[in-house]
Amino acid sequence: MKNKVLLQKADFSVDAALRLLRPGNIGGTVLFIGTVRGKGPRGKVPHIDYEAYGTMAVKKMEEVRRSALRRFDIDDAVIIHRVGRIRAGGRVVLVAAAAAHRDAAFRACRFMLEALKKEVPIWKRELGAWTLGDGHGRRGARKLHGDGSRRKGSGGRGKDSTEMLRKNRGRERRKA
Repeated sequence: MKNKVLLQKADFSVDAALRLLRPGNIGGTVLFIGTVRGKGPRGKVPHIDYEAYGTMAVKKMEEVRRSALRRFDIDDAVIIHRVGRIRAGGRVVLVAAAAAHRDAAFRACRFMLEALKKEVPIWKRELGAWTLGDGHGRRGARKLHGDGSRRKGSGGRGKDSTEMLRKNRGRERRKA
């Protein structure tokens, strides 16, 4: 089986992504491609920097894909997300769902996209501030829990989540 969940620096080919989908009883494929807007609330945005907690991000992306396959009547799905600096107009994310009927493919595609934004540890920096995909800041006392919820602080238990992520990123960079 080809890898159907990818976290990569390089741009992706839409045709290659569609070829990853398993042929079969597919009546339709829904494809979403997210790009960097050239404008934001604070003005012009020449680029956005994306950073991920690599191994955890891929694991969570795989969970999102498997969840969509279980919850919706789809035959296959592909998720690709880029990291690094992406210029305005550049492609950031691709989510595709293939099914016998279009309604299931549309619902699964939307589900995967929303789950990516809420559950996968990928941050973006637009003109200086790091945020999770849903706009919550990486800095401060917010933690992302396995159920996708966010709770303030740790109640005095354990280390600050930001410090733990910083250490883990350093380990991943040393491995590369």
